[in-house]
Amino acid sequence: MKHTIENNFSLRPFTLGFRDPNIATDYRRDQFDRIIGPTRVLCVAAAILFILAWLFNSQVRAAQADITPQVLIELALFNSILLYIMVPLCVALFVCSYLPFAVSLFQFGAALMGTLVISASVGMVLSDANLTAQHYSFAFLLFNVWVIYTISQLRYLYAAAICLVGSAAFVALLHYRFAEPLAESATYLFLLAGANMLGPLAAYHLDKTSRNEFINRRKVEQRERELAIEKEKSERLLLNILPESIADRLKSDTSRIADRFDEVTVLFADIAGFTDQSSQMSADQLVGMLDTVFSQFDEVADRLGLEKIKTIGDAYMVAAGVPSNATDHADRIADFALEIRALAGRLTWPDGLPLQMRIGIASGPAVAGVIGRQKFIYDLWGDTVNTASRMESHGHSGEIQIDERTRELLQDKYPLTPRGEVEIKGKGLMETWWLAAEDLTAGT
Repeated sequence: MKHTIENNFSLRPFTLGFRDPNIATDYRRDQFDRIIGPTRVLCVAAAILFILAWLFNSQVRAAQADITPQVLIELALFNSILLYIMVPLCVALFVCSYLPFAVSLFQFGAALMGTLVISASVGMVLSDANLTAQHYSFAFLLFNVWVIYTISQLRYLYAAAICLVGSAAFVALLHYRFAEPLAESATYLFLLAGANMLGPLAAYHLDKTSRNEFINRRKVEQRERELAIEKEKSERLLLNILPESIADRLKSDTSRIADRFDEVTVLFADIAGFTDQSSQMSADQLVGMLDTVFSQFDEVADRLGLEKIKTIGDAYMVAAGVPSNATDHADRIADFALEIRALAGRLTWPDGLPLQMRIGIASGPAVAGVIGRQKFIYDLWGDTVNTASRMESHGHSGEIQIDERTRELLQDKYPLTPRGEVEIKGKGLMETWWLAAEDLTAGT
């Protein structure tokens, strides 16, 4: 996994391009979101600057009577470029920054803006007929070269191309405009050469730093997502073992979890004839059949808001009224018992015989809690649990046997048939009832 992550985020050493095109797209989006605000401000500022330069050049042309016709033509051309090309381009870039395709063309737009600014710097050489103007032009050019290399967020290759061409054009135009030998411009050449040697190195470092910071953020985000996925898996596994409220308590409190409930209803369901049938089935058939049956039981339990406690072999234990109290706990369990009996009746063994459940229900107090350190289990204890187990084991196939307390809670709501007194192991004689008996002779 770590090796894959490193490959996805690796950079090409010279161009600093991402090897993964999807990562490159994400980086453009990230870079756009971070600097589009300042870029829009720069577009507005550049447009204002070009307008001011146009006004300045117009004043120069009007104030100097000794300007030659050639210079007038050059000034007029430069002013036209400023007013009719530079300013509209700045406005167009500002407007386009709000369009959907702005992200993909952002670097192009930034490069165009840099080109415009450098062009304006170079063009200022034409703004005056005497050599003092070159000092202002050069200062403006040098400042813009620094901005493009260090602040513009352009890729260093684009920044270097713009600044190198602009610097060369400045020197050539200066020499042409004033017919000054290049040797007399040694200072300009030295400073521009230094700026264009150090500038690309600074731009490369800034570009690489920006991309590495993006890579580090993405790696952190990716690992956080992976951790979140693993945490979600762990929590799902925990919720498969424990009720949600108990799981939350366990995560926030390491003390022992034990609760006493005054009234709960517990159900045990057992597959009748399982031992004989399982001996004739393959392991895959056996597990598949149990999974089919108990998965359907789980769905019914979830829908009715019951708490599945556990399965033991072919026995299924579920309770109502835990871990949260419920006044209708007996009704919910009764509905569950009737529904799973009907579900089982629609299933058959491999030999074609119908599958039947033996179900027992009891109501009363119980203690619930979590036991274990490495493997947790939420379980119930108490006489009510023992009685429900006895109701199942002493019942009949296809029937639902309930104790007296459950009968008191369900009477007048469900059809109940008295079975009479039954000798219950460990309990003695107990009065029991059938819930919605399918065979009214079952008590005989």
